[in-house]
Amino acid sequence: QSGNLCPFGRTPVRDFAQADPVGDEIFEVLRGLYAYDRSELDARVELEDESSAHWRQEIVSIRAAYGNERLPVHLYLPRNTPPPYQAVVYFPGGGARFMTSSRNIRFEFARFIPRSGRALIYPIYKGTYERGDDLDSDYPEETNFYKEHVLMWAKDLGRSIDYLESREDLDTSKLAYY
Repeated sequence: QSGNLCPFGRTPVRDFAQADPVGDEIFEVLRGLYAYDRSELDARVELEDESSAHWRQEIVSIRAAYGNERLPVHLYLPRNTPPPYQAVVYFPGGGARFMTSSRNIRFEFARFIPRSGRALIYPIYKGTYERGDDLDSDYPEETNFYKEHVLMWAKDLGRSIDYLESREDLDTSKLAYY
């Protein structure tokens, strides 16, 4: 491993081009770790906000794929394009771990998405915003706690996509990830 400079010092960087691929049997075991039971979403609209000239915001909560938790999903639906919208699912930077509420998400870096006629989908992943916990770094760690978060993030993404597929105003055949 080599390191890149960042504000916090040297961070590990993995060169995936140098990694040996695993065999099919091990791949199936690893893929199984990310699987979840597709259960009822129990979608609840928590907020609708029409105040922006460029998009309409909805906050919907759905059942998470683990525990008895609710997964908030923020949707920013464009005003300048008729549905069905191409959906772009967002994963936030590390600063989301330090925020305590997603009610006033600042996403200046992604405003171009709903302005371009696409829907921005912003799930509140485990360990971020009001779903924060003791995760203290988004740099990969060889701890079970970190590995469990990676699995929960993947399941949060999957459940969010399940929700998107339930809506007629979103075209999930053109789904993007940002």
